[in-house]
Amino acid sequence: MRSTIHCLGLIVGALWLSPVEAATCRDPAGFEAWLAGFKREAAASGISPSAIGALDGVAYDPGIVAKDHGQHVFRQSFEQFSGRMVNSYRLHKGHALMKQYAAAFTRIEQAYGVPAPVIVAMWGLETDFGAVSGNTPTLRALATLAYDCRRCG
Repeated sequence: MRSTIHCLGLIVGALWLSPVEAATCRDPAGFEAWLAGFKREAAASGISPSAIGALDGVAYDPGIVAKDHGQHVFRQSFEQFSGRMVNSYRLHKGHALMKQYAAAFTRIEQAYGVPAPVIVAMWGLETDFGAVSGNTPTLRALATLAYDCRRCG
């Protein structure tokens, strides 16, 4: 479990921080080479072999990219989005969870530089704090999204 959490942190970081090979990132045939490079970069950064091993067998999923590109939420203004998604339940639940898991959030921020409010906001918006987990393997989805050109800066 700990290896998977480290791997998730690495991939989530890649979604926002790591450069992606833009020339091949839309070509599913380039995914394996990208993933191999990603694993090498992770190893060079000190990520444990067991955490990196959690990516073994992960494959590119074009359905994930199609779902991601088809999200209508990206056509909304921030005011429209926040008015629909930020409500008193999420605010109160998020505050309670930050208190409940304060020690874990402190360790995460120290290790990865991501503050608790950012994690809790994503947790609330993406899964309604774990109530909606979906039916897609998380590592496959995150690796596919990390590889997608739209995600690079």
